[in-house]
Amino acid sequence: SPGLARATAWVEERMREIGLEPTRLSGYRQSFSWTGGEPEREMELVNLVGRIPGADPKLADRPVLVLAHLDHLGRGWPDVRAGNEGRVHPGADDNASGVAVLLEVARALAAEPPRPRPVELAVVTGEEAGLVGSRRLLEAMTAVGRTPSACVNLDTVGRLEGRRLLVLDAATAREWRFLFMGVGHTTGAPLEVVSEPLDSSDQVACIERGVPAVQLFTG
Repeated sequence: SPGLARATAWVEERMREIGLEPTRLSGYRQSFSWTGGEPEREMELVNLVGRIPGADPKLADRPVLVLAHLDHLGRGWPDVRAGNEGRVHPGADDNASGVAVLLEVARALAAEPPRPRPVELAVVTGEEAGLVGSRRLLEAMTAVGRTPSACVNLDTVGRLEGRRLLVLDAATAREWRFLFMGVGHTTGAPLEVVSEPLDSSDQVACIERGVPAVQLFTG
């Protein structure tokens, strides 16, 4: 939609301001065709991917991937509850909040000395239509031998408001639990590590390819 195109251009400009490196010769954009919807039609979709290089050349092809999705339900496509057809579905929590956190993570990391491992930050589309953008991103990354070492997905971060920050799919690597226990201890953030497998968001595209991945979510 025109709104999605404007949002994509806005996030792309923020990536440029922050100073992220493009991962493609064509810039931050990973454009691809996808057929779907009702009535079914072919669409041109765009993921945005920026990179903070690492200091160790041996780890150049094993980045940490940070994900958020840009699309939302608009007026109820592709998924709408009975009675809500045609109504605007506000997307501040799902998932403008995830995109906002991703951009702040990018801004903070870009201002610090590089870690040994690179960090790739991807704002994908088509999550609501079945993880379309994240699956295309992982397919493209693994095709060129750039498999993420781990993934943190920021989806429906929303507003904490006294609740716990849930770390979903934490059983995908034994290190997650200890990592986030440490984060909770040092920051005082109220965290709950959830080990049960959940298939609700873009981290699944990573898990399908054997990449340990979690989703941060306020419930």
